[in-house]
Amino acid sequence: MLRNRGFTKSAQTSFLISRRSLSSYKSDEYQFLHKSAIPTYHFQKSLRRLPIPKLEDSARRYLNAAKAVVSDAEFKETESAVKQLLGKSGQELQKELLAYDAQNKHTSYISEPWFDMYLKSRLPCPVNYNPFMMFAPEKDASYNDQLSRATNFAISCARFKKSLDAEILAPEVFHLNPKKSDTDFFRTVCRLLPSNLSWFGAIAFKAFPLDMSQYPSLFGGNRIPARNKDILHNCKNPKHFMVMSKGNIYAVDLFDEQGNILPPENVHASLAKILKSSTAPETDSCVGSLTTLERDTWADIRNELISNSKNHASFRSIDDALFVLCLDDLKTEDHARLVQSLLCGDDGHNRCYY
Repeated sequence: MLRNRGFTKSAQTSFLISRRSLSSYKSDEYQFLHKSAIPTYHFQKSLRRLPIPKLEDSARRYLNAAKAVVSDAEFKETESAVKQLLGKSGQELQKELLAYDAQNKHTSYISEPWFDMYLKSRLPCPVNYNPFMMFAPEKDASYNDQLSRATNFAISCARFKKSLDAEILAPEVFHLNPKKSDTDFFRTVCRLLPSNLSWFGAIAFKAFPLDMSQYPSLFGGNRIPARNKDILHNCKNPKHFMVMSKGNIYAVDLFDEQGNILPPENVHASLAKILKSSTAPETDSCVGSLTTLERDTWADIRNELISNSKNHASFRSIDDALFVLCLDDLKTEDHARLVQSLLCGDDGHNRCYY
């Protein structure tokens, strides 16, 4: 049975996360990261689409890449197969691809097969598909303890999410010369241009807007294990995040009923209570470990688990969460040991790979 606990009404502790001169938790300064002069998706309509290369160019590039990783005998077989492809069958496939691209101008021709490649793979998620990164320590050492970092991380995610939803998050733009283009003048010019022309205005400054179509899936989104092909799930208005501690799973509210981000003291108190109350169950009884399995196996086990109504509700809470926060008790200066934990979570009992 999944353990699903909420701690949104925990008593406040004496610890206070830095308010950074915020006058009110309901103020825009606290609720949002910033208010961009350029709307978040202002450049989307005018972004250039990925062109389809000529079949001959694709074949040449494929052979160049294959030559570096296969034996001479295997390369000859590959060359022969490519020559056959360049015949009638390859030309027909190229026509189909061009027709598909013309009918789907809202996206890239590679997007659907790219998603299929990941969702149809039956390999376990750890190592194969889940990378990791590590944040630098806070400059102020007093904020580097686990509870402070976890609380500030959760609040920052909420502020990012609200800014994104309100479309006041600054668009992603690659500036070749930031001193000349990352300026108020650049932002004013681009804001005044119609969306279908804004990309051209940015290019004039040698600044390149990037695709942001995946941003809505940053929070409240995950892949549900299913036979043959996983299913993408996205909750449009999640209000809580999940916490894993010693293999147990908890739910913690991050927004109130009006959609305002809760005060950091509330989140801190919830996390503190989780750490204090968590007791480690038997490792082989932790649901997190199951998420590390081959995808069809995990799909079958999940379906069996959700046949229980309480488990079904618990999984729904996990599926709809903003994100999952894993609280570990590992303390080490061994970089290899740290990387192992970050990459695959050891035996996975305190992870939720989904």
